[in-house]
Amino acid sequence: MTTIEKEMNHVAQYLFIQKERYGEKLQYRIDYDPVLANKTIPKIILQPIVENAIYHGLREKEGHGLLEISCGYTDGGSVMFVVKDDGVGFDPDVLKRGGGTEHETSLPKLGGVGINNVDDRLKLYFGQAYGVALQSKPGEGTTVMIVIP
Repeated sequence: MTTIEKEMNHVAQYLFIQKERYGEKLQYRIDYDPVLANKTIPKIILQPIVENAIYHGLREKEGHGLLEISCGYTDGGSVMFVVKDDGVGFDPDVLKRGGGTEHETSLPKLGGVGINNVDDRLKLYFGQAYGVALQSKPGEGTTVMIVIP
């Protein structure tokens, strides 16, 4: 376990390294509610999501890409992390339908070990109501939401 502040610092260090690799192609912003800084969460829930956003979304995009990471309370009092990229996106029809809107689904089972691991761990810790959800549209990017109590 770690704190939200430490998890955000960990992902900031990871992004610093990736920025050295990708240069101006990668732009990023990290923002979170400081009230949440000391909330305890499972370790390494953001880095696999951020890695996927860079590797599958931004790396393939022509020109600059923006990755935004935020964390705050939902209206229902849960904590939500959002990892949003403006990369190439993907067709949500390839995902297993989870009852959301046309572009909102449950976690895909596409062989992505990292993202599935995060989802499985969060469900183990907090129950089936929590975990990872995705929204994507080709050419417009992908948004990953992680919800915990």
